[in-house]
Amino acid sequence: MLNVALMAGGLIAFAISIWGKRFYDADVEGMPLRKEKEASQWSGKLIFGIVGIGLFIIGIVKLLAHQ
Repeated sequence: MLNVALMAGGLIAFAISIWGKRFYDADVEGMPLRKEKEASQWSGKLIFGIVGIGLFIIGIVKLLAHQ
């Protein structure tokens, strides 16, 4: 079940990296969004793409390891 959740989360993050238009910086102390400062579009897409691919790969590896 966790494998499916990891792969679904990875696909969602990758879809956001493709179709996302606005990305905002988050405050690491309390994690509220700071809507006054947008992050650059390329860095948001890059981060979401890397995280999405990483989660999907981890899900597949865990799925194959249990077989």
